[in-house]
Amino acid sequence: MAGPGGRIARVGREKSTATARRHYRHRRRAVSDGGDTGGAAAPCVHPRHPSRPHPPRHVRTWFSRRPQPTGEPAVAPNGVTRIGADTDTERLALRMLPRVSGPAPHKGLRIARAEIKGTLTVTDPKAFVTALTQGIGHARACSCGLILVR
Repeated sequence: MAGPGGRIARVGREKSTATARRHYRHRRRAVSDGGDTGGAAAPCVHPRHPSRPHPPRHVRTWFSRRPQPTGEPAVAPNGVTRIGADTDTERLALRMLPRVSGPAPHKGLRIARAEIKGTLTVTDPKAFVTALTQGIGHARACSCGLILVR
């Protein structure tokens, strides 16, 4: 195609709609295939709507697998590391916090955060001290998963 002055102008190839759909499905599958590895699978996006964060019920469900009733082992049969304390998960106060985005090398990293308040009863002091010193969940490196005791 000749442009102004008789020069050849290159026309960029546009993505077809089918290619765009395939890309979206691939991206969505990669995000939602995190599986249950015992923590908040990175990144915390809604399974059907990647641009929206998880609603509070997902956070409550995630945390409800962490308490350790008296006499139970520190690691659940499904591999979830417990916190060494027990609580009534229905009585916990839950507040969603703004998302955290990763630094430049990790542009796609987005972490949904929540603040969970409630009363815990320590059932396994050793496991509780570990949870207190190391934190819980996969976003510990981003200052998430910390336990504050008052």
